[in-house]
Amino acid sequence: MRSEIPQIEVVTAISEADTEDYVAQLLFSQGWSIIYRAFDAEMLATFLDGRAPEMRTVIVYTSEFEGLESSLVDKYQSATFTFISLDDVPVQAHQIMTRIRSQLRLPMMHEGVKKSDSRKTPVIERTKSKCVIVTGTVNAPGRTTIATALARSGSNIRFIDADLRGIPLSEYIREDEADFEISRPLFDEKYEVSSSPTVVDLGVLKPLSEVVNDRRWYARYTNELFENATHLVYVCKDNKQSLMQLSNFVRELPVLIQQLPITYICVTSTQGKDYRVTTDAFKKIIGSSNGYTVRHSALYPSNPLTGNSKSTTKKSPKEIGSIASSLFG
Repeated sequence: MRSEIPQIEVVTAISEADTEDYVAQLLFSQGWSIIYRAFDAEMLATFLDGRAPEMRTVIVYTSEFEGLESSLVDKYQSATFTFISLDDVPVQAHQIMTRIRSQLRLPMMHEGVKKSDSRKTPVIERTKSKCVIVTGTVNAPGRTTIATALARSGSNIRFIDADLRGIPLSEYIREDEADFEISRPLFDEKYEVSSSPTVVDLGVLKPLSEVVNDRRWYARYTNELFENATHLVYVCKDNKQSLMQLSNFVRELPVLIQQLPITYICVTSTQGKDYRVTTDAFKKIIGSSNGYTVRHSALYPSNPLTGNSKSTTKKSPKEIGSIASSLFG
């Protein structure tokens, strides 16, 4: 079966050798394939002329590249060839990845897309169903509770229990009581695109740079999830370690190929001054992004006699209801 992940291959057209080498090494470290390093515009055009149209090609360039003119960019710019200028971008990993990420429109689907009649750059519109990933920091409570609450908020929801480090959700809740379909990925399995809306409990998310570079099965599966996701819910706890992991996640966002809408949730158990300090720190980290603070006691309102860390209560805080309403209506 052909992978649903669009294969991104990169051509560099950068005149300054040290800068070109830095960019190539940076993109390679993020798992991208550098297929050609052009020395002048003529070589670049020859290569693009012979390029098969099935694969998307990203051309990273600077305007002072030898012989490069705007007419060449206009000629080849299309849904297949994406030109990304690094003019005026500092030679720093974060700045470069931010520029590239901001100009890429991914995932670039070759099937199931609609194209406009634009002659130069067709607009690619997603036609896939909603896929919401719930993940977060180590020891952040409520990830599964939030994920199951989101799954219950809609109809015909498919739930993927992808937290393979944890105990299967099926041991906490029977599928006939869940109001949604539960599946758990098997080793070497690929993500199956569904016509039904999907909620994924991903568990703890490793640093994004590790996820992108890791070639083992679970990392590949995680990448497939991100490629197909339409929204991400990221959960953290109100302590220094968790907020530091949140900060690292926000800083590493340019590593993600596609730009995902993200909702941040901080689960709090502090009171008074400590509550204000931690919530202020949370808001400062996420900036203008969509964020909520939820009381730990609101996530676990019933008496957990079993001692299980995963709550499956059908009652959820109003904040989760607001998130669910915005995602699934």
